[in-house]
Amino acid sequence: VLASCDCTSVALAFVISIALSTLGLHAVGIGRRSQVRLIRGIAVASGALALGVGVWAMHFIGMLALRLCATVTYDLLLTLLSVLPSLFAAWVALDLIIGSVVSNRQLIVSGVLVGAGIGAMHYLGMQAMVMTPLLRYQPVWFALSIVVAVGLAILSLWIGYSKISEKFAKWQRLLVSGVVMGCAISGMHYTAMRAAVFLGEATSDVPIAPEGTWAMTASITVGTLLLGLIVLGVNIFVRNRELTRLAIEARRELAVSVEKLKLSE
Repeated sequence: VLASCDCTSVALAFVISIALSTLGLHAVGIGRRSQVRLIRGIAVASGALALGVGVWAMHFIGMLALRLCATVTYDLLLTLLSVLPSLFAAWVALDLIIGSVVSNRQLIVSGVLVGAGIGAMHYLGMQAMVMTPLLRYQPVWFALSIVVAVGLAILSLWIGYSKISEKFAKWQRLLVSGVVMGCAISGMHYTAMRAAVFLGEATSDVPIAPEGTWAMTASITVGTLLLGLIVLGVNIFVRNRELTRLAIEARRELAVSVEKLKLSE
């Protein structure tokens, strides 16, 4: 079955993956600077939500960009359930690196988890496609898609949280790490699409957009934008709480120092 892609949707999916990846990693960066368990938990949860939904949104906008010479619809329940692997993997992975000191082993394990979550989400999401052509995968490209996801996810976390990268400014590490994580998501998706083979006779002479393409694309885009704003708001809230806590502790230490000075005099 012949296929093509809508370039606008492809670009939109790539931008969304980078934006939500950066927000998710930003949340973890805030949590790592805190000693309060609750703040760290909120940071991990918001970061995992941004990263997990970012993977899901990129995948389905990318899928809606696909044009086959056959009619395609999506199973709603399976489409929604497919977000769970990426959410769970992101939560476990970010929880591993939330500490103030992160080892190379933790970075590798976290990267493998994130990459595996991206892959599981993608291939489960592919099963949500309802269509006449049969879907099969080329083994080499299938394996390569997992390698791309895991390799770039490890690189992203290493750039963001390794000791070697600490010589760079925090915003530089965050930006590059977010872009690389977005490339991990998008790279895995399009490598996996290269692995996909649609077998069967074409039911149309020209490529057809999936039913409700633009409405679904707009809905996912608006939904992820709102989610991004919520996560950004949570990040700002957590950062302000942490700054307030540090200010209170500094004031107490100053008061103790003043009392000691008075007693010594």
